[in-house]
Amino acid sequence: MQQCPPNMNQNKLIPPGSEKFTFLLTKTAEPYVALFISKHFLLYFQQVDIHALGSAINIAVKCACTLKRTGIATITKIDTPSQTIEDRVEPKIIISLRVTQRGLELLKEESEIRKQI
Repeated sequence: MQQCPPNMNQNKLIPPGSEKFTFLLTKTAEPYVALFISKHFLLYFQQVDIHALGSAINIAVKCACTLKRTGIATITKIDTPSQTIEDRVEPKIIISLRVTQRGLELLKEESEIRKQI
């Protein structure tokens, strides 16, 4: 089994062959936090799925657009299901991102700079 990336709970293991990381954005998340998390996990996985409900959808879209615009990732799929929570229907978005070769190089450089600080 493959170990978790640094700064994560090292007791948790990732199944072999995992190429995708999924995380759920909340409405209290800041866009730069979502961007940092996406970049961090795109460095370790080939693909990241961003899930967001309700008002967090805007943050997920901003994050995905920024990664696409900078050439770090491509948007491979967008799903817009709805989810029932406590007798009401909430809009949901799932954005699948895949790291590009150029993006992987940029993320490695950024990681090296961060280690030096």
